[in-house]
Amino acid sequence: MFIFGGHAAPTQRLNDAWWLKVSDYTFTRVLGDKASLNNQESSIGAPSPRANSAACYYNGKIYIYGGHGGINYQRIAHNDIYSFDIETETW
Repeated sequence: MFIFGGHAAPTQRLNDAWWLKVSDYTFTRVLGDKASLNNQESSIGAPSPRANSAACYYNGKIYIYGGHGGINYQRIAHNDIYSFDIETETW
């Protein structure tokens, strides 16, 4: 399972990305991703910090659309789309 972003606190949004191995519930951070709990830019080019975005899988990629949050908790409603290649683990 692929997990991206979400809430850490009422004014803190995340943009980290994880793999969850469902068979034993172990989490592994996506290749090159680093912890960022301060509503900051991603170290690997992921979308800005956000919660309540939509996602779907198609043809080897996961697409992330919308959500709300932003760098430094700008409180913006996003109207953008990003793709994550699951083979290369790049945005």
